[in-house]
Amino acid sequence: MIDFLRNAHLACLLNEKKIPMKEITEITTAMLSILIPVRALGSGIRRNRLFAGIATLLLMASAASAQKPMEAIAVKPLHDFSTPANWQKPIIIKSHEEAAKHFSKEALTTVETSIDWKKQFVLVFVWNGSGGDELQHQILESFPEKISFSMNRGMTRDLKQHTQVYALRSNVTWSVQNN
Repeated sequence: MIDFLRNAHLACLLNEKKIPMKEITEITTAMLSILIPVRALGSGIRRNRLFAGIATLLLMASAASAQKPMEAIAVKPLHDFSTPANWQKPIIIKSHEEAAKHFSKEALTTVETSIDWKKQFVLVFVWNGSGGDELQHQILESFPEKISFSMNRGMTRDLKQHTQVYALRSNVTWSVQNN
């Protein structure tokens, strides 16, 4: 049982697989039913292995229910590029109604299937610049996570229209760094 949990935990971490809560509940019940016989055996090593298995199970449960702090959404927003756009001031969208103002019907369908409005919001970065411009981000390891966006300016002399759309978990803090 403990080897199964250890292997399942490693598979979960390596493949980012989500284990259904029903399976986690069943495994937890099985582990707790083993607790009394192991205690009766009195072996400290076996007890330690059991508690390591339970700790692994709890880690699996948190990994299964965890949601990524940020995901890119491959859609193009509706935007009038004749007006100047500042990449440092992204559009913040927190509801379906707001999203309908910024996306076509097809793009809105893609956004709706990618996001849970109760748990996430959308950031839309729009700017005109060199074709080599890259919007970069760094996720700082903390809880809740902090995401820092920055711009790596391209060196080409062309003018392109750029858009980047991200879904962020609602408890994530974000900032834009000036370059």
